[in-house]
Amino acid sequence: MDPSPPCKAITTGRWSKREESILKSNAQEFATLSGCKVEDIMMGKNKNKNKNRVDFYKYCAAGLNREDDQIRRKCLRIFDANNYKGKYTMSELLKLRRLSADFRGYRKYKAMGEVLGRSANSVRIRLTRHGTNLKKLKISKWTEDEKELFDEGLQLFDKKWPAIAKHVGTRTAHQCLVHFWGRRKNSKKGNILTTEEQVTLIELLSREPVHFIDEIDWTGIVEKWPGERHDGITPDRLRDRFNDMRVNKIYYYGILSRDQLTFSDIIDIFLEKLVKPYRDRETGNQSEGSGSVADEIDQDP
Repeated sequence: MDPSPPCKAITTGRWSKREESILKSNAQEFATLSGCKVEDIMMGKNKNKNKNRVDFYKYCAAGLNREDDQIRRKCLRIFDANNYKGKYTMSELLKLRRLSADFRGYRKYKAMGEVLGRSANSVRIRLTRHGTNLKKLKISKWTEDEKELFDEGLQLFDKKWPAIAKHVGTRTAHQCLVHFWGRRKNSKKGNILTTEEQVTLIELLSREPVHFIDEIDWTGIVEKWPGERHDGITPDRLRDRFNDMRVNKIYYYGILSRDQLTFSDIIDIFLEKLVKPYRDRETGNQSEGSGSVADEIDQDP
């Protein structure tokens, strides 16, 4: 007796463009034969919706070496219009927080989606992104205490967002990530200190009786700022810009082992490489050999 031919292995993983094209072609052909739209079949707006939907999945599977569950999930992602309704509004997020406490069980995503007018998959992804428990989810602006805890967590855990979120206590990992990139984006929109402001900042920090960066009183630095203080000189801005200088300018000066430097070492480097050339050029008594450094200090790395 001849052995039966070997079964073809089921395809798994990411869908190819060819597979998606076959699926869409099958779906459109089924819709033409049944006399209704694909979206109506997925939303259950046609007669005999359950039977038609089962037949629809079977018809879409023709020519595809995929499991039935893979076909169903792909159809939901492509043809369910409730998957693509844009960013969640503030009212939807607040409603989602209330619904997450009311609904329980296996079909909670579907029930919540029906209330919000979203698909079950959309609600599941949104809840997963913010955590299944939204009681601690805050949608308001970040407070000063939260920003300080975020900075501490960033230094302790180095972009490990779940650990930073746990350290902050009132924000999710996704919110911490968005806050981080928002600050990075704002720092590149004209929020960089001028050379004169950088020199003033280093001189003020050199007079502070501290040994660690965490001990710096940034509010006190702002109060000691000489001359007329404009709106851009704030504790948050000075702290962020000093951290940028500590990373970028130290590397720009050719010092690669910056992680091993203490606070006093960093200040000494800035006093030598930044403050002294600037003051020498300002007074006209520039020492020999410092001109090249003085000419370069206006260039941000």
